[in-house]
Amino acid sequence: MNGSSHDLSPDEAASGAESERGEHPVSRMIFAPMRTQAFANRCLVATAVLAGLLVGVGLLAGGVSAGRIESLPGFYGLFGFGAFSLAVLSGWPLGRFLRRGERYYDRAESRDVD
Repeated sequence: MNGSSHDLSPDEAASGAESERGEHPVSRMIFAPMRTQAFANRCLVATAVLAGLLVGVGLLAGGVSAGRIESLPGFYGLFGFGAFSLAVLSGWPLGRFLRRGERYYDRAESRDVD
């Protein structure tokens, strides 16, 4: 055995012994193909192709009303992405505004409350 994740015997996988990295052997067997850059590239390409197909279907399916911004191809996807990005990015200044200092709770415990 050369130590790859696909070389585990069923007994080793069923034993439930965790590896030195804290991973379960069965998890390594199942998810090993997903750890490669090729897998990430295939997922990215598949998502881009699917998005292009859905925009194409939206163009062919019709329902276009002249003069409305919603009738532009891909409007809802771009609007949704923009709205979600705004929601995620607004968490940074909100967190800085609401965050307590690192020593806030240490100071509260040191006071005599009795």
